[in-house]
Amino acid sequence: MANDGTKTQAELKVISLDDLKALDVNALLAGNEGSDPFALTKPLREARADAEEAGDEARRRTLSLLHDILDIHLRVHDRAEPFGPMFQGPGGRTCTASDFRGEQSTILAEFAATVDHPVLRARLADLAWYNDRKRGDVGKLAVEAYCEIIKRRIAGELHRTHGDDTHLLDMADIATRMMSVAARVHKISALPSSIIELLDTLFCACVEAHSYVAFCHVADIALGYDIFGWEKILQGAEAIVSDTGDRDYPMAVQGVWKLAERGYAKLDDKGNQKRAQDAIVEQDLKMRSQVAQASAEAHWVRVAIDKLRRFGGNKERIAELRKELRELEDASLDDFAGIPYQSDISELASGTVALFKTLTLPDILMQFALLSRPQSKESLERDADESSEKFIMSSMFGGSHADREGKVYAQTEAKPDADADKTDWYKAQSLLACEIHRQQVVGGLIDPARRFVMSTFPLVT
Repeated sequence: MANDGTKTQAELKVISLDDLKALDVNALLAGNEGSDPFALTKPLREARADAEEAGDEARRRTLSLLHDILDIHLRVHDRAEPFGPMFQGPGGRTCTASDFRGEQSTILAEFAATVDHPVLRARLADLAWYNDRKRGDVGKLAVEAYCEIIKRRIAGELHRTHGDDTHLLDMADIATRMMSVAARVHKISALPSSIIELLDTLFCACVEAHSYVAFCHVADIALGYDIFGWEKILQGAEAIVSDTGDRDYPMAVQGVWKLAERGYAKLDDKGNQKRAQDAIVEQDLKMRSQVAQASAEAHWVRVAIDKLRRFGGNKERIAELRKELRELEDASLDDFAGIPYQSDISELASGTVALFKTLTLPDILMQFALLSRPQSKESLERDADESSEKFIMSSMFGGSHADREGKVYAQTEAKPDADADKTDWYKAQSLLACEIHRQQVVGGLIDPARRFVMSTFPLVT
């Protein structure tokens, strides 16, 4: 049932409730311990292949429906359009939630209540509620299924398809979607106690597993829906950072300290706020051990100095770091290496000499002034776009520019999105293009012309 971009929604065949029940999906997914939709697609694909081989077209179409629904991409942080195609390209796209709007969605709402596996039940109920917001009963069913996924995952009954179960970021994402639906089908002031208890369990699990990023997400959920107060959040933050290991990624730890700094500022606790600010800076400085080049180390020292200035009252610490920064900037000069390239300008140079041989001295002087003209803005922008398409990686990352002492004097951003303002990016790209253009003009036009004039019309001083 995958929408290949050539079929309209009306052309997708509706699968009846009887066909769905005849599938016996509970037996098919019995014993499956996956906690994400991807874990369920494999047995569905295998069963679909068996049905196709057996010539059972009705069963094949039913399995395709469930597979395509599980394959829809859930964007938990996009409240307006949470469901999207897993793949979209010039030739078409895979299915999205709106493809099943109408009769099929109503059938899925009825079928969802009969499904045992919480991952499939959550997806079916959520999709049906998304397509018809009047079905509050189906929305509540989705919330209950999401709760069950998180609860069973923490209990060790469900598992990640890839990676360690202690990495709870995917559960934080599920909690995000769960609360987004719950906020619409329940009153925020009257959320079921099961939801509040579950978030508390997930919150504590993140602390115990040292899942820093997931902890911050769960804390933001709790604060956003006014489930926990800052006192509980800060208690958890202090607990999770009290036993950080040397192998813990500093930027992940820093996220917790940023959350704590925000909380202490809210509570007007100046002492602990300053302690959190110092810890934030220390995580930037710990990033020096994560890189291998002096220029990269200098970057993180520079980031730390910027934060200290923003926090205020750190003149001695800034002065100390500036000394280290100067040493690193000087050492960073050893990181730079020229990239040689060859450009054949012999034909351009010989053409210049041939032209000047036919001119008188007055004409030579006039022509010399006209040798180089600036490139138009339009041509520079066109060249920049063509270069970014040809060298994709170079347009995905920003860059920094250093002087002869290793000091960074300018930074350029990666290529902006299509709808964003590209003025600054075009300027940065044009500077590089103009430098190459100037070298060609000097080597192929100005120098040959100058040498010819000097040899033909020697100046007497």
